[in-house]
Amino acid sequence: MGESDSDVKNVLSTRKLASILKINVDELRAVSENASSYYRPFIKKLPKPREIDNPTGRLKIIQKAIDDELLKKIALPETVLGGVPGKSVKDNAVFHLGKPVVVTIDLKKCFPNTKGISVFKLFRNYFRYSTVNSLLLTKLTTFNDHVPQGSPCSSSLVNFCLLTLHEELQSFSKKCGYMCTAWVDDITISGEGAEKQISDVIRIIKRHKYSTRCKKIKVMRGSGRQEVTGITVNNLVSVPKKKISEIKKIIHDIRVKSLGMNSKEYIMLKGKMGFVGYVNPKQFNKLNKFLLKCGIKI
Repeated sequence: MGESDSDVKNVLSTRKLASILKINVDELRAVSENASSYYRPFIKKLPKPREIDNPTGRLKIIQKAIDDELLKKIALPETVLGGVPGKSVKDNAVFHLGKPVVVTIDLKKCFPNTKGISVFKLFRNYFRYSTVNSLLLTKLTTFNDHVPQGSPCSSSLVNFCLLTLHEELQSFSKKCGYMCTAWVDDITISGEGAEKQISDVIRIIKRHKYSTRCKKIKVMRGSGRQEVTGITVNNLVSVPKKKISEIKKIIHDIRVKSLGMNSKEYIMLKGKMGFVGYVNPKQFNKLNKFLLKCGIKI
């Protein structure tokens, strides 16, 4: 990781903070005072309508520096994986491989519900920064009093702000003999009888001032398909059949329309094939044979 925890914690001087971030101290202060003017919100329509706060310009560069030089320098628990360097959805899924019951729980409006005061307390109490620096960083990393979606440092901020929740869920899960992981705002608990403890898990979540989407709570038993962060985990980690079918449709469209190697569809196909190869090489080999039969090479 580079620096130790002590190198990025206990920063009391703003000049020291600016030096760590490799940003001019006057610019750091100036951007923080006008941070809201750097946002260009828009609605992302797919896969479902969602408002993206969209920081721009120097603010986005500073947020990236905060993520790289401060937040990502601190190691998180191995069961907190979303937005963590070197961790993937496959790593998250492996924790729940072959479990009799898998339960997934989505935190409702997690980013909007992670308020500015939580971010301030994170920098003040966890990082042990001065009040001045904690306020400065809160201004630079929040928008309209919440963690913005679309910021380079938002996932890391949410991971840290949810740490106490995750620690309590971990303690509860270990006591019950379950496995618990977090992919930012997606919580997965697995093990025999895990579905019986959903109400207790929801109570813990509410105690930390978050809520859940009841319709998004999924209980998946081994007799049916079990899916964690988009990966099937019944007996081995694999790409769901639905996604494989979607890839085959892209292959079909490329062949029928005689699309070239620089087409959007071809580039999309290459990315999806790379993902399949990473998750499950056997599935990749089968798809690759299908590709060759269609006269397509990647």
